[in-house]
Amino acid sequence: MLKTKKPVRIKISLDMRTLYSSIEEGNVYSIAPLEHGYFVNFTQENEKFSLSAYVFFEGSLKYKNEWKTIRNEFDQRRISKPYDVSIFEAFEGYVTECKIFHPDKEQLDFFHHKSAENEIGFLQERLIALMSDGMIAGLPWFPQRWFRDELISLWITQTDHPILSSYAARTKDWYREHLEDVSFINKQHGIESIDTFPWILQTCSLEGGTAQEICRRWVNRYVSGGKLRIPKGATWMDTLDRPHALEVNALFFEMQKKYPATEKEVFDIYRRKIKTHLVTETFDAFELQTPNIFLAYLISPDLLSSVKWEVLFDRVIKSNWCAWGGFSSVSPSYEKFFGMHTGEIPDSYHQGDSWFWMNNIAGIALSRINKKKYKKEISAIKKASLANLLNYGSLGFSSELTSASALSSQGSPIQLWSLATLLRLLQE
Repeated sequence: MLKTKKPVRIKISLDMRTLYSSIEEGNVYSIAPLEHGYFVNFTQENEKFSLSAYVFFEGSLKYKNEWKTIRNEFDQRRISKPYDVSIFEAFEGYVTECKIFHPDKEQLDFFHHKSAENEIGFLQERLIALMSDGMIAGLPWFPQRWFRDELISLWITQTDHPILSSYAARTKDWYREHLEDVSFINKQHGIESIDTFPWILQTCSLEGGTAQEICRRWVNRYVSGGKLRIPKGATWMDTLDRPHALEVNALFFEMQKKYPATEKEVFDIYRRKIKTHLVTETFDAFELQTPNIFLAYLISPDLLSSVKWEVLFDRVIKSNWCAWGGFSSVSPSYEKFFGMHTGEIPDSYHQGDSWFWMNNIAGIALSRINKKKYKKEISAIKKASLANLLNYGSLGFSSELTSASALSSQGSPIQLWSLATLLRLLQE
């Protein structure tokens, strides 16, 4: 929706194909004039797909009816072919107000712009827009329910919004009903995930023998010789081998509190060992220079004293802080660090790129442990995440990540946990 006091010149170009369609033939737009607007109907004749929309305006908006081939610079930067696409240049003119919407959308009160009078309400609307059979993890490349992403988003979000609250309750019930099917994978038909079941425990209240049995199986699978064994690619940083993933250790400690499936004496020895390595800063050097330290704190804050957590936070701020207001996923001193996003070649993905969800997690952790001390960093994180929301990528949605070298929109332009964590950060 656009609304201004003085007339502004606008062009409206349309590409109403399905998300992954690249068909150039058989794209038909039918335009019907209305009072103060147009009705647009699109048909993709080869795919038997159709979609309609209304365009209402105040001013003068003429039907242009031209086709144009453009170079998609975003896809080109990602090395994601094809780069050239045909779009339909539909309208052009001067308006003071313009609104484009799907016919069904106006029937849903919670989509109406008047309900987004502040940042919190606006972000809640964005989350509602991603609700489906499970929350969509990201668009356009992650249109499925990714368990870890959804569970973390549910865990971090606190809202009394009736639609979001109702959805959260139904989703938690779904995980309880499907424990046997989802506890060891990242999505349906996906790859191994060591932390799906621990995140279910963090997010959902579980009772009964099934949860206890899966906890026992989890321990048998991942705990050996009194140590946690983390498979390569089984954490959220799934392009890396992280045998000492800090947040997974924190999840394990919390899991043991709820469902003690490891012999207490053996577990206590392991926990003391991890704690000692953190206190003396002799823990895995790679892990101590990633923002996962902030996530570990939010998961298991009583693992260390507040003073020691601050020491570790200060260390990551010194090594990973980006001047624009975020954290690189690894320290620039890391030998495989990439300062610029490498697109579909995932070299930079977890070896440099700054993830908005993790930046927001850091902001939440810093707010909770010492808001006064970290006021500057918290403010910068909020500013960068809001700039991404409103000025970069898919406007009104939070992106997946950005290059560490400069604030931008990279990866998926719409990402669930980036939105959910930003909502929580603004509520702190």
